Amino acid sequence: MFVDGETLVVLGSAAEVDPGEPPAFDAMLDTPHHMVVVSTVERQTVLETRVPEGRTRVRIWVDHPKEPDKVIIGLE
Repeated sequence: MFVDGETLVVLGSAAEVDPGEPPAFDAMLDTPHHMVVVSTVERQTVLETRVPEGRTRVRIWVDHPKEPDKVIIGLE
């Protein structure tokens, strides 16, 4: 929530950002434009990166299940 302060969001290759614990989310994402974009609910882009394939495995780790201060997004 906004009143709780900022949230650190990390986006990178899963091999580089994996913190070594089970992810909160692990699924395949259709990426037909070869882009993964992280945005706010107001559609403001926070981070974005190009991906090589039309489908990308996305794993997300958080430090709290409901209101995390840190979100790590690993792509394969």
